[in-house]
Amino acid sequence: MNGIRVKALLASCLAACASVAGCEHYASYNDLVDPCWPQRYCCMAREEVNAPFGTQAANGLVLDQTVWNYHFVDGSDKLTPMGLGHLDRLARRRPGPVPEIYLQTAQDVRYDVAKPDALMSSRNELDNKRMKAISDYLSAVRADMPFKVAVHNPSPVGMSAVEASIATSAHIGAAVGTINGGVTQTNEADRAGSQPDINVNQTNRSN
Repeated sequence: MNGIRVKALLASCLAACASVAGCEHYASYNDLVDPCWPQRYCCMAREEVNAPFGTQAANGLVLDQTVWNYHFVDGSDKLTPMGLGHLDRLARRRPGPVPEIYLQTAQDVRYDVAKPDALMSSRNELDNKRMKAISDYLSAVRADMPFKVAVHNPSPVGMSAVEASIATSAHIGAAVGTINGGVTQTNEADRAGSQPDINVNQTNRSN
């Protein structure tokens, strides 16, 4: 009976300790490894690769939506036929026009050395007139679409024909390569020169 009582007492003590400390957690397979490998990391890598292309596409769209200085008569807010055609294309974009239109700030305003402070004021005044000209025309051709016109000052896009010609010529002139035919003929000559020695050795062995 004493042994039974001792065992019962030990069991009750163990139960009390377990209730105080909590149940022990055994590590499972999912606790030791990443169950989402490699899908998780493939997704992260895909996003890192595609992010620069998204930025490039967004910048390209902004430039395509830009009305440039050459779309106006120099120094005025009158749209040229090319400028009107450009706005027509933007207004008919598929599947739907992009409501944000960008205007290049008036870089064709001439700087007057005698009036240096008048440059920015003259540029802002011409920008406002050109913004109104763009909004009025778009309202006439697409009254159902509210467009927003914003001024920005992008850097020049592309390069001149002279720069492109120099770059192309330098690229072509810097090309270095080998002629496979010359290498093949040299190898054949080496093989032909070494062939008689092999035949002599075979003849000596046969004798």
